[in-house]
Amino acid sequence: MPPLVEVPRVVRVVFTHPEGVEPGAYVTYIAAIEGSPDAVGNVAARAMVRTGFTTRVLGPEKYVKASLSVSSVNKGEVAKGSILVDSWTLSDIGSLYADVSVSGPDGASVAQLQTERVRLPATSKQVLEFEVPTGAEWSKGVYPVRALLHYDDETLELSSGFRVGTLEVSIVNVSQHFVRGVINPVVIGVASDWNGKIRDVYAQVDVGGQLLLTPQVELGAFGKADLRAFWDASAVDVGEYPAKVTLLYENASVERTVTFIVREPAKDPDAVKPWYLSGVGIAWLVVIVFMLVNLYLLFFRKGGGRKNHEE
Repeated sequence: MPPLVEVPRVVRVVFTHPEGVEPGAYVTYIAAIEGSPDAVGNVAARAMVRTGFTTRVLGPEKYVKASLSVSSVNKGEVAKGSILVDSWTLSDIGSLYADVSVSGPDGASVAQLQTERVRLPATSKQVLEFEVPTGAEWSKGVYPVRALLHYDDETLELSSGFRVGTLEVSIVNVSQHFVRGVINPVVIGVASDWNGKIRDVYAQVDVGGQLLLTPQVELGAFGKADLRAFWDASAVDVGEYPAKVTLLYENASVERTVTFIVREPAKDPDAVKPWYLSGVGIAWLVVIVFMLVNLYLLFFRKGGGRKNHEE
């Protein structure tokens, strides 16, 4: 007799999204679990499976989702911007464009422009591109960008920003507290204002007649790094010492004078003391000494009494 082959059953499920649901992508999960066995009193396993799928819900009215991005540049270069518009409607959009405004780090307006007008068919995507030239008079910093997207009679406000850089590296911070009698790390935090790589960045520290040097590093676009040198404070007394920190890069340099503060090593409150110096250890030492004295007196008296008795 040939073995029984079970044929998979097909289950059809019809579902609808709630009324008023916002257009977008939604994930729906369907789970199936095996029914209880007919026999009573038996132990049996029950199988369960779950799967999910994504549905795209579109609206009858005109509805779009959009994102704004602008590339960071160096002073004098052209920043390129784009607005990605995604249609979530069953209707075509006949006119799509954006008004773009750019503000400086101080909040003053520096540029106003408008993208070209295009059509956006239903359920499709479109990219609106624009350029923002930066001039020599522009300062380094972050420039906020605001775009008002127009699609037929509707509008959508977007915001982003980009950074304008110059070939500068600054000293952000320098460690200033050190311990006497040991070799201390000197950490110098630096930050780049350049939209590109800067190679061979290093620092030197002049303190107490010693010249300390850090290894050279490479900074990426608007990158940050910690430069490390080491100061031998073995023969340095407790006190304050002026130190000149010089940062060197691309044939340029930045200097900063700071004060190094040298202190005694901190006592460790968790340090383990010898047992005989603790309170319990001292108490045990007293008990042991007391017992030894008693034993000595006991044997001494016995020895002296026996000697007198013999005489």
